[in-house]
Amino acid sequence: MNLILLYFLPDDIVDLIYSKVYYTQPKELLQDIRNFKIAKDRINYLSENILANNLFQINKYYNITVPKIPSYIFNNKFINDYINNRKLMINLYLAKNDINTRNKIVYLLTS
Repeated sequence: MNLILLYFLPDDIVDLIYSKVYYTQPKELLQDIRNFKIAKDRINYLSENILANNLFQINKYYNITVPKIPSYIFNNKFINDYINNRKLMINLYLAKNDINTRNKIVYLLTS
């Protein structure tokens, strides 16, 4: 089907056609999502202060990718919100590393 012809169809029919398109997700992505959830569950009972301090200690002694801090953190709303900033940094540390490094981080945090 020529995509130019889609522009001549009504919007509801185009939306219906696009809703029928199915993209399969790679298995590695699903495994990474499951591992992230398991890692979050394992460290969920630790306090954010201990986690933030330990992450910086781990980063000092091990070669772990440090996530880039998003620019919106530096505005006034987030500067005063320390709890959400700690949670964000913990999520970034876990999300920006691969599965093996994430498991290593969780092991070092919980041991």
